[in-house]
Amino acid sequence: WYQRRVRVGRIKKALSIPVFLNGASLDIKERSDMERWIKETGVDGIMIARAAWHNPAIFSKESVPASQAAETFLKRCIDYECPLNILKYTIGKLQGLFTSTDGCLQVTRHIEPRLIYKHFGLADYYDKVTEGRGSSVQDEFQKSK
Repeated sequence: WYQRRVRVGRIKKALSIPVFLNGASLDIKERSDMERWIKETGVDGIMIARAAWHNPAIFSKESVPASQAAETFLKRCIDYECPLNILKYTIGKLQGLFTSTDGCLQVTRHIEPRLIYKHFGLADYYDKVTEGRGSSVQDEFQKSK
């Protein structure tokens, strides 16, 4: 880790263009980790992907439990009719459910969004938001197949 920081810092000093760190997801787990990399290497920014899947509140200045961030995400999925395939994939990443066969089945066995939301205790919220909504874009797409 130390050697990587030194190398990145040397690269940044040698270049006159913006330098962004990429691929440090295993070292970056929270906002303070990003701030430390920027301070110690001088990079102009950091690109993360996996770190955000495991901590969706990584950019928050305040500490937010991953479970709370995941619940907020799920509620936005309900509000904006997130497509089922994206919902399943993201839940798997947020909850780490796709790391084992049993966990994968917990999410992928459901073909109805309400059952997925029920699994996370959000069935009542789903019912309230979707009441009177009518057919969703996804429902219409499925009917047309």
